Amino acid sequence: MKVKGLIAATEWRPSPRYGLDRPRVSVLLPTFCRGQSGLFLRSARSVLDQSLADLELIVVDDASTDGTADQIRQLMAEDDRVSCLRHPRNVGLPAVSEYEAFRKARADYLAFAFDDDEFYPHALGSLLAAIGAHDHSIVYGTADMLVYDPVARRTTRVGLGHGANHQAALRGTNYIPNNAVMLHRRVVRAVGFYDPHVALSRLCDWDLWRRAAECFPIVPVDVRVGLVSGPAASDSLGRTRLLDQWQSVEWADLPRNEQLKPGAMEDYDVLAVPDALSLEGTLAVEDIRRSFRDKFWYEEIPRARRPARGTGGDTAPATPPLDGHLLVVSPCHDASTTLCFDHLPAPYRQRVRIAYPGNHQPEEMVGASAVVFVRNLFGLRFWIAEAQRVEIPCYYFLDDNFMLVGGNARAARDRELGHYTDDEVRRRLRPFAGVLLSSCRLIDYFREKELHPNLVYYPPIAGPTAWRETPPAPPKPAGVMRIAFFGGSHRLPALREQVLPAIAGIAREHPLELFAAGVKQGSLPAFGNLAVTYFPFENSYDIALARMAACEIDFLVHPGSHTRNNEYKTLNVLINARAMGAVPVVEDAPPYSRLRPDGVALLCDPEPQSFRAAIATCWQHPQSRQALRQNLDAFCAREFGGQANTAAVRTILESHPVAGAVLRELRWRLMVEFFRRPPLGECLRSLAGRALNKATRITRDSWPVRTVRRLGHALRKASP
Repeated sequence: MKVKGLIAATEWRPSPRYGLDRPRVSVLLPTFCRGQSGLFLRSARSVLDQSLADLELIVVDDASTDGTADQIRQLMAEDDRVSCLRHPRNVGLPAVSEYEAFRKARADYLAFAFDDDEFYPHALGSLLAAIGAHDHSIVYGTADMLVYDPVARRTTRVGLGHGANHQAALRGTNYIPNNAVMLHRRVVRAVGFYDPHVALSRLCDWDLWRRAAECFPIVPVDVRVGLVSGPAASDSLGRTRLLDQWQSVEWADLPRNEQLKPGAMEDYDVLAVPDALSLEGTLAVEDIRRSFRDKFWYEEIPRARRPARGTGGDTAPATPPLDGHLLVVSPCHDASTTLCFDHLPAPYRQRVRIAYPGNHQPEEMVGASAVVFVRNLFGLRFWIAEAQRVEIPCYYFLDDNFMLVGGNARAARDRELGHYTDDEVRRRLRPFAGVLLSSCRLIDYFREKELHPNLVYYPPIAGPTAWRETPPAPPKPAGVMRIAFFGGSHRLPALREQVLPAIAGIAREHPLELFAAGVKQGSLPAFGNLAVTYFPFENSYDIALARMAACEIDFLVHPGSHTRNNEYKTLNVLINARAMGAVPVVEDAPPYSRLRPDGVALLCDPEPQSFRAAIATCWQHPQSRQALRQNLDAFCAREFGGQANTAAVRTILESHPVAGAVLRELRWRLMVEFFRRPPLGECLRSLAGRALNKATRITRDSWPVRTVRRLGHALRKASP
């Protein structure tokens, strides 16, 4: 069933004022049978009573039968800012209602409300001020949410919003309340609107944030927006519709932007089951489809009409379909996680899900064919222990030589890093099925030290950049050279001593602009009239890189950072330079020394005159710059095109069984047995939660993990 068939009979009841002016904000409010409870009127009036008066409210009544329609008519008679769309029969897909409201919305800025949300009086005005002050595309504030605690048997209030999350974390979890968002309609033009498919009926807002996060900064602002009461209501979507987190993430990674844009949306089929899904994803979608069989638009698809998975017809696929799922457990969504797992090409990206110990519970692992633990071998040990206890295959990913770093003086002060000795890492990795390593030299080290027998090459992946905001810098004037620094504060000493004097010398002879990201404002010393444009810190690696790439950079300087593990590091600077269309300028030292035969970068001695001569000479020869960039493109396509990664993911998924219903149930029972007996079980879960929230800081002597293990052992012994 296509969207145009769902909305063909919708009645449009515009306000008398509609079309006579253009409001600053359009608020979209779908509703269904929330009139009798009083929730609808409370929500609608909280919009109309805003201190920001220049708005319109577009209500979509999904065939309510409890008097909601009468309340809408009453509101329209009282306030000429209210318009209404009404379905003659219940559709049951909020994303469809939102789309209809969007088609009628006239403002550039959109806000969203559900019929169980309530806005605080100054919320929309504050959001509008925040989004307009810097011409942002998306901002969000904080909200209060009512949730029902089944253990305490009471409703409690929790906060939603900023916390410790940042934009990249949207890949694995939703921390943005729907009614806390205000966005410019250019976002919808770029990535489309809410996905109305039944598979995402409960997570369509999160899906939109995820897609938008690949193109736009999603900016947190200090605005307390309102109250979300839906999760505590017995008739909320979360309690009446099926949800499979694995299927939802797999679906969310399908490329759908073009299909969800205005105009194309109406031909979108809300029941289709694409053959790009895994077997378990397909089964989950079909289960969700059948939960809508009471709707007038439901259509059963006979199995005889369904093409073989992985094909467009009756022929066998050239490549066997990829089944199973890989869970990636990361303490935080840093550049390592983004480069190596977010940029996987389809369909491999669809098989990978991200989980964070601060936001998720170990039970998320029960649906995984295997689990990859990112970098933090000791801080994630509670999750690792749980995975091993229920016999889920475990892999470890590392892109640095922690064993060497752990031996230097600085690491001696870091209790966590100090645990990474060869003997301890070897012991910890013994039960693991394999180790994914980002460089060949790191593989050599693991092989020489016999740290694990199954070593897999798993390099970073050069993904696309998609900046959709206004460029962060004005267009580059003709003849001006632009140089960028895109790194961390640990490179500041070398930048100040080796590179800045060279750039200042060039600037005395030629127009030059310097851009710096990853360092604090004013952290670079002044050199004559050399001006530095600082970019604010951005947690999302992709957005930070896209912002810099939009500035027409000519050279990316990357001075050395001399540590014992340099030769084991990855060549991420090449990925960054390629995204910017720039020539990388690096120190002729490991790991970059081996790049000389490839002709992909300028290699310099660690003196200012070497950097100055290399950049100035290359600038004078455009053909040389062009050749370097072409070589760089070919090198990144060959080394960082994702070929090794997709081979590794396929091998892992083919080596371990798909977690079907029986295996998931078995794992679930084994895992929750640990927490079963109240009040001891609740004590254990509380302690485990405290440990997980400190996942990036837990040491070997951390008392929550030790206590949980002891109590768990006692509980298992006492269990019948």
